[in-house]
Amino acid sequence: KFQNRKAYVVRDPHLIHCLIPGVIQQVLVRPGQKVRKGEAVFILEAMKMQNDILSPFDAKVKAVKVQPGKMVTKGELLAELVPSQPE
Repeated sequence: KFQNRKAYVVRDPHLIHCLIPGVIQQVLVRPGQKVRKGEAVFILEAMKMQNDILSPFDAKVKAVKVQPGKMVTKGELLAELVPSQPE
């Protein structure tokens, strides 16, 4: 069992993945927009609750991979971020 285990892979912090399956209710950002740490990027409805998906750090949105109304699965890529440079 130990030999056949799945190898641990460090997640890229610049990618926002879905943690639970649900439906994207709102996309609050667009490519090129700057976001602050803790700012809501998406609203995900899962189990009749609305969950805010937040930016993990100050960044610029490189790409948005989902649209409102899309059903997403656990681990699906939602957006790509580029860290913002200190001014």
